[in-house]
Amino acid sequence: MTTTRRLMIFIAAIVLLAIGGGLTSLIAAEGASDIVPGLARVTERPEADVSQFAGNQGLWFFILIGAVVFNVAGAGLTGAAIFFFLNRGIERAKVEKPANHETIADALPKLRRNNNDDPQTGGELPAETAS
Repeated sequence: MTTTRRLMIFIAAIVLLAIGGGLTSLIAAEGASDIVPGLARVTERPEADVSQFAGNQGLWFFILIGAVVFNVAGAGLTGAAIFFFLNRGIERAKVEKPANHETIADALPKLRRNNNDDPQTGGELPAETAS
């Protein structure tokens, strides 16, 4: 699919959503029950109407929507960061030269312990001691 075709589909979807939103707000504001068959306005009280806000209902609705969007975005960013760092480790491992060790013990650095009582080694024991 070409880029211009995708752009045209996107623009058509936005226009369709704008027309639908305008029609919905017209029905809610005007009470135009003749536009959509079967639609009847039952009450004029805002507390009982699903298309109108009363008092602080709108404020609490927008606070709720903001909190949900903030949490979803935060979860998405956290997931993106985790996968980014995991992928970075994998890409580094692909680039690094593989180590050719026969055993895991050969791959680990040799650890030395201090022994100040032994004058021959200068205070260090060899890494491997014979038993």
